[in-house]
Amino acid sequence: MKVLAFAASNSRKSINKDLIRYASTRLPDNDVEIIDSNDYEMPIYNSDLEEAHGIPEAASRFLDKISEADALLIVSVR
Repeated sequence: MKVLAFAASNSRKSINKDLIRYASTRLPDNDVEIIDSNDYEMPIYNSDLEEAHGIPEAASRFLDKISEADALLIVSVR
C-alpha cells in the first residue's frame, strides 16, 4: 500500500514531525512517503482568491500527492 504521511504543522521543532517519522516506522510492509508541509506553502482556502488567481500551484501539487496515495497518515498533536 502507498501511504502518504505528513505532520499538520510547519514548525521546524514540531513534535508532530517527530511523531510522523516514528509512526511511519510502524508500517514496514508499506511504501510510506513522508512529505513536509513547508514544501506546499499555500493560503487557507478563499474562493475570492481562487476566482481571481486560480488554484495555487502548491495546492495542485499537494492534491496530486494525495491522489497518488492509497492511504494518508496525518499527525496533529495539540
